[in-house]
Amino acid sequence: MNNTEERAARLTEYFFTLFRSFQSKECGISECPEVEISIQEMKVLAFLGQSGPCIMRETADALSIAVSTLTGIVDKLVQKGLVNRDRSDDDRRIVKVELSEKGREIEQWHFKQRAKMSLRMLQALNDEDQETLLELISKIVNTLK
Repeated sequence: MNNTEERAARLTEYFFTLFRSFQSKECGISECPEVEISIQEMKVLAFLGQSGPCIMRETADALSIAVSTLTGIVDKLVQKGLVNRDRSDDDRRIVKVELSEKGREIEQWHFKQRAKMSLRMLQALNDEDQETLLELISKIVNTLK
């Protein structure tokens, strides 16, 4: 393995650890007020919070899951009062989903929990290192787009 491959392996481990941290109890997903939410359900809420109302196919594609899987998740979110589902009058096959008011509140609460986790991570670095980290991550994100 060359140096770049070794670094890629380390980076993969670091990202996996970070990803788990953002899904952990420390990030508050298990302490969600008012309603119990699974990680998959929270991913849907977070996506809809960021993108706004979306049709099911677009949502499933963005989350890299099957529409049938998303349908089950959305069914649960509708039962919990967190998402509204609306069929198009023109084409009944098209189903749009969007956050309800309660869903928006839960998504915003969870965003604040993730922001607290990010703050804890950044506090391990001095100001210069924080800026360097953000610049590097920005470059990576832009490369992936």
